[in-house]
Amino acid sequence: MSPRAPLLRGTLHALLFVIACRQAPEPDPLLLEESFEDECSGMACGWERIEGDADGAEWVSTVHPGEHGLRLQPGATVRRTYDLGPQSVALNSGAMQGAASARCDLGGRLSFELLARDAARGPDAYGGQPGIPTEWSTPISFSLAGDRALADGGTATGTTTTELTVTALIIRNGGTAPCAIDHLRIDGFGRAIRAPASSCDAD
Repeated sequence: MSPRAPLLRGTLHALLFVIACRQAPEPDPLLLEESFEDECSGMACGWERIEGDADGAEWVSTVHPGEHGLRLQPGATVRRTYDLGPQSVALNSGAMQGAASARCDLGGRLSFELLARDAARGPDAYGGQPGIPTEWSTPISFSLAGDRALADGGTATGTTTTELTVTALIIRNGGTAPCAIDHLRIDGFGRAIRAPASSCDAD
C-alpha cells in the first residue's frame, strides 16, 4: 500500500463531507425567531413600548458579554409588527409551541401573544405564559393556545396544518418584578425547540 493512501483517504472523506453538507437542504425557517441583538434608541430595533412607564422597557446586556435582550419592568408591554409571507404551521390541539430564553426576578411574569392571519379563517391570536426561572438557564418550552381553540372549549384534538401570516408579537410583564428576555422562537410543535445549527457547522 502506498504511504500516501491514508492521507488520500482522509482528504477524500473530508471532501465528501463538505459536498454532502452543501447539498443538504436548508430546513424551513421558523415561523418567528427573535434575538433582540440590534439596538435602536435604547430599544431592540423594531420594538415599541405600548403600555407602562417611559423607562419600562429597555435594551440590555443579558446572558454573556456581547449578548442583548429586552428588560421589561412590571406593567410594561412591548410590540413588534411584521410583514412576513404565509407559512405552513402544524398546530397541536389548536396550539403552537414557543421556546424562550428569559429570566425574571421573583414575582415577574412574562406572557406572549402572537397575532396572525389564518389563510382560511382570518385573524387569530395565540397566547402563552411560561414559568420563567429566576436565573438564566436552558430555553423554556411552552404552548401558545389559539383564541379559536379556546372559544371552542378546548375541543380541538390532534395535529392540523394551517397557513399563517404573522402580523405582530406582543410581550407583557404582568408581574411585580422585572424580567429580561434574550431569545424567543415560535413555530409548530416540535420545531421551536430544534437545534439552530446542523452537524455541518461543527468544528
